[in-house]
Amino acid sequence: CDIDLSELQISFNKGAIEIDDNFMTSEPNIFAIGDVTAKQMLAHTASKQGLILADFIMNTLKGNSVKSEEIKYENIPRCTFTYPEIASVGLTEAEAKEKLGDILIGKFPFSANGKALGLGDTFGFVKAIADASTDQIIGLHIIGPAATELIAQGALIIGSRMKINDVNKTVFAHPTLSECIAESVEALH
Repeated sequence: CDIDLSELQISFNKGAIEIDDNFMTSEPNIFAIGDVTAKQMLAHTASKQGLILADFIMNTLKGNSVKSEEIKYENIPRCTFTYPEIASVGLTEAEAKEKLGDILIGKFPFSANGKALGLGDTFGFVKAIADASTDQIIGLHIIGPAATELIAQGALIIGSRMKINDVNKTVFAHPTLSECIAESVEALH
């Protein structure tokens, strides 16, 4: 579908439609979500943007002056559906070092996990990243079996601003692949 935007005063940056925090373009009452915004070109990102925008429009139509829910793109899981699977959420190690300087890194290999051994799929690891000054977990990266499923736990941990001790108090079922997340967090200290 070709849409001619030349009649509108919509601003672009590197081919992407520029939007504000409420997904409004530079053209009043024209909104944009999804890949055209180049915020994070993932279907689940576009879905979340759409839900937030629908809520904003509904409240606006009702006359409610409510600010849109803030979307933190770094806290949206990024998944690569390959073999092995790859998934990450939060800051990368390089981003964390640049932003915070002093960070903690914890890794745990799938080769040391009972469920992965039983599945015969032991390639990969889970890496947890935490802010050294606060112990807050700020990144989780997985390469290996079920990475795209396991990353939801990382999204909850990071989105909830959990600290190392919060995760360490959580009991993970055994034998499961998710124990690799727990072990990577334990390895932070």
